[in-house]
Amino acid sequence: MRTKNGFRLSTRFALVALSLSAFLVLGLAVTSAAQPPGGGSGAIFTTTPDGGIVNENVHYEGRHYVYLDGGPKQNAPAHAAGLDEGFYVFQITDPPGKLLLSRDPARCRIVHVNAEGVIDALVPPTDAAVFGYTGATTDNWQDPGNGNRPYQDEPCHIPGPDPDSAPGTYAPTPDITGVGRHDTNPDVDHNDVGAIVVQMMPYGLTPNPGGVYKAWLTPIDAYVAVKGADLNDVPSQLPKGKQKPHECYDFCAAADPGFVPSHRYTKTDNFKVTEQFPAEITVRKFEDLNGNGVWDPGEPEIGVDKCVDANGEFVTPCPPGGWPYDFTEPLDGGTKTDTFYTPFTHVAAIPGTYSAEEFYLPGWEQTASRLDDSYQDPFQKKVDVQVAASAPGETHEIVFGNFKTVDVTACKYEDFDGDGDQDAPIEGWTVHLTIDGEIVNTQQTGPDGCYTWENLGPLPAGSYYDVSETVPYGWTPTSPTEYVFESPPQSGASYHGDFTNFKNVKVTACKLKDADGDLATTDDQTPKSGWPVYLTITGVRQEPTQYTESDGCYTWENLPPVPGGYYDVGEDAQEGWIALTDTYHVFESPPQSGASYSFTFINTPTQGCTPGFWQGGSDGGQAGGRWLWDTNGLFSDVISDPDWVASGGDGANPYNHSDGFCDFFGCGDGNTETMWHFVNPDMWEVNDDFHKAARSLTAAYLNASWGMAYAYSTDELVAMWEDALANGTLLGLHYDLDKANNAPIGGCPISAGQ
Repeated sequence: MRTKNGFRLSTRFALVALSLSAFLVLGLAVTSAAQPPGGGSGAIFTTTPDGGIVNENVHYEGRHYVYLDGGPKQNAPAHAAGLDEGFYVFQITDPPGKLLLSRDPARCRIVHVNAEGVIDALVPPTDAAVFGYTGATTDNWQDPGNGNRPYQDEPCHIPGPDPDSAPGTYAPTPDITGVGRHDTNPDVDHNDVGAIVVQMMPYGLTPNPGGVYKAWLTPIDAYVAVKGADLNDVPSQLPKGKQKPHECYDFCAAADPGFVPSHRYTKTDNFKVTEQFPAEITVRKFEDLNGNGVWDPGEPEIGVDKCVDANGEFVTPCPPGGWPYDFTEPLDGGTKTDTFYTPFTHVAAIPGTYSAEEFYLPGWEQTASRLDDSYQDPFQKKVDVQVAASAPGETHEIVFGNFKTVDVTACKYEDFDGDGDQDAPIEGWTVHLTIDGEIVNTQQTGPDGCYTWENLGPLPAGSYYDVSETVPYGWTPTSPTEYVFESPPQSGASYHGDFTNFKNVKVTACKLKDADGDLATTDDQTPKSGWPVYLTITGVRQEPTQYTESDGCYTWENLPPVPGGYYDVGEDAQEGWIALTDTYHVFESPPQSGASYSFTFINTPTQGCTPGFWQGGSDGGQAGGRWLWDTNGLFSDVISDPDWVASGGDGANPYNHSDGFCDFFGCGDGNTETMWHFVNPDMWEVNDDFHKAARSLTAAYLNASWGMAYAYSTDELVAMWEDALANGTLLGLHYDLDKANNAPIGGCPISAGQ
């Protein structure tokens, strides 16, 4: 024989010393009454003498080089099950299974499968335990070593060209006419679990024009129980008139009834030996990366470049891990269906309809179905092919393409300070899935702030998935509000878009009037409407200026974030008022999402040292400023303070009640009214410009004389009066001095006694 490298091997018959009686001791023996052990899982294959090459269909140089192997199905995921543990019988037939080619009794072809799902023994035919299945009364199968029978007369040995050759050896130059015996060798791929490979010779030449054979394996219980087949039957040559559909070259017998094609435990595998190539059907699978239904350059083949498990997930190492499919072939008037994994080449030895139907795996969508490069329905999971098997070299290829569905995720976060960071997830935010910009689905984000659209299929070239958000009033986005992903989407991709938003803030400025000028008391504070307030952003005043409303406040609403900056508010000072709080207030930097900022300005009104103040009252001299005047004792109820010492002034008191106004300022018309008379308008006979100006001037002259921080000196006031008299601008002088008298200059002088 030859190894997979073509070197000749000299091997001897070496039945593994493992008997059925040994399995009886272990409690593993099978009986015809039990459920047939072995069956549903795993597969069988033909291999080279060392088990190194599986299904070397087109390279066997002779029947001697074809060995039986078994275990997990070819290209199945790494965890896939092998054959079920138990005892099995194998045979060789023509492809339809109508002609038995194995030349020795089934008793010579019993193997054992261990718990690892691999063949680990060829059971010796002389094992006494076999009698339970054969019904033999005497042992006519004695081992030739005891000298009872010549070796070549035993039914398990068919003499080859060299009748004197030892068991398991071959003619000097093995060829198609050579015969051999069931040699066993360690399986190099699974030797660690005790696996062996078993030579399937002796068997006759196939009558199939393409040189195709079929190997079978069935549980021994099924063989005996289903149709009462006899393990001891020695196959006999079938007359030529019954050799159909083709005449045999050398040996063929009637089909063995113990092998039932439709039985779920029966395993089969086609192989070929001659250089006449029979029809072949190759089934392949590719990942359609762009979903266009075409196997483009660079797209991986499943089972070769990428591998999958039963859940459709990619696995390593690869191979194994092809895509599963069911393959149905014609067999003995019916059909036989079994599961295979891509890529796989089937030998189609007889005419008829063959089909491949791919499995559905979660998370995948079919995009291509092709037969011999002819486009089929892309959603057609089953492809039929008609095989003529009329001439050598007929080949067919079935190709499936699938797109691994994509996921698209949209997540929403609150941006606390407007810098674009994802500070906290937002649940219940409205997000949209769109295709080419058109909304196709709307959802709400979950507790983690995200929503994922799963199992999305392919899109044509130029199309794309994207996500967008709905931004409600009162929020400002700090990230894009739409993400457009690649076109077309790629198989198995996961796309993600994060949205960040800042909840807009509001800033309020309020104004209170404090009647007593003391912040420690609050019951005298009332809202002040119509007061000018303004907003600034990082120190820059914003226009327009606003005015407090009836509640004393004004609010700027829906203000966006100011990363690195701040909002502040200020007030415009008004004459006749004194600020008791800052006139400008800065809030935190940066503003925080959803915050409300507020500051209250408090002012107290002041009349300055007005004529009304200097008018005083008649309540014992304790009201207003009348008591500050130098009355020369004219009124007994008024305190005289000629030098303003008691009131804190630093000037000379110019007032003398008996002196006329014009004695101080000059009137030019002989007016004899006193200053006190002018600051008491209820004593006026007429309300003309002269009296108005004189009233304001009296208060102004006393203010300047007392020594307070007044706008004009006494000399300036005298000059202003004379100018107004000369130019007839007394009313203008009144307005100017009235403004100065009402200016907030820190309050009018008061005495320590008040």
